[in-house]
Amino acid sequence: MTWSPDGAALITVTTGGEVFVRDSESGRERFPPIQLRLKGGVCTASDISSDSRLLVTAITG
Repeated sequence: MTWSPDGAALITVTTGGEVFVRDSESGRERFPPIQLRLKGGVCTASDISSDSRLLVTAITG
């Protein structure tokens, strides 16, 4: 679970590899869930840039 630097968004990664970006006040999804399945595994971690413009993910493997 990662908060955006401005506190406006919460990023979570499920055990199934889905990445959710939610509004921190309403809890609503800002975007449809991101399903990352790449060669080597599923998404296991995320982080966001200091200006809240870029989302970085990591996979297993």
